[in-house]
Amino acid sequence: MSIAVSESSPAKAFRSWPNMHLWLFLGPCIASLIAVFLVPIWQTLQMSLYSDTMGRNVAFVGLANYARIIGQDGFLQLLVTSIIYTLGNVFFVWFFGLGIALLLNDHFPGRALIRAIFIIPWATPYVAASLIFSLLFNFDIGVLNYLLSLATGGRFVIDFLNACPNALISLTGISIWKLLPLGIVMMLSALQSIPDSHYEAAKVDGASRLQTFWYVTLPGVRSTTVMLTLLMMIWCFGRSFTAIYLLTGGGPAGCSETIVLRSYLEMFQMFHPGSAAALGVGVLLISMLCAGLYYGMVNRRGSHAE
Repeated sequence: MSIAVSESSPAKAFRSWPNMHLWLFLGPCIASLIAVFLVPIWQTLQMSLYSDTMGRNVAFVGLANYARIIGQDGFLQLLVTSIIYTLGNVFFVWFFGLGIALLLNDHFPGRALIRAIFIIPWATPYVAASLIFSLLFNFDIGVLNYLLSLATGGRFVIDFLNACPNALISLTGISIWKLLPLGIVMMLSALQSIPDSHYEAAKVDGASRLQTFWYVTLPGVRSTTVMLTLLMMIWCFGRSFTAIYLLTGGGPAGCSETIVLRSYLEMFQMFHPGSAAALGVGVLLISMLCAGLYYGMVNRRGSHAE
């Protein structure tokens, strides 16, 4: 004897909607992205098209804020500083990341512990790291100048944060130290994906260590190098703020001032919301360009893998 179980109307309605359970899981995430990402972007775009005034006397000016910013005398220096800062991070994170990954890829006692130690900079908060480096770089009581003074008998010290271009070099070094674990992890995973048979074939052919590195290792990490480069470009160009603001504030004489920092200063020190929004939109467009390149590379890599 069979017993028919009647299904309630809410359950029928739930099943009638295609993939309804997926929308229930994705709904909170989509709502959060709209609230904290898309809405601020839309408001920033609107703000960039209105006059540089606070309060009610706001007028629509179109692209005048963009034209004024581009026409400023210091805009080219801002762009060059941001590019130098970004390229310095990209190159040295890749260079040192690959070099350290090659060392960590070998088998030696305590390898797991050493690998864990190299992750510490990535786990250190940016504000805490900036304050620590401010003590290291301090001209009067800094540890680095103290060691230099001992080594040279007090004849040689460096003003790391109050001279140009020392300030930009020091800030770039802090960012490289912070992002280096990312380069190490990505390069280490790329090295481990290279088959051992390639190295064995190179050894049989009589290739030297340099030739093996040039013809086996570098081609093996090429795709990871592209991904790391594009990710670093997005992060460094769009997030070059915390250490610069805390240690130099863009100085001396704008030597370490980037577009992101100028956007902050335009808004919260000069009270120019239109100009600040226009600079923010410019950073967003450049980051979207880099993200588009990254997305294209990922799709291209996936199509080749198929």
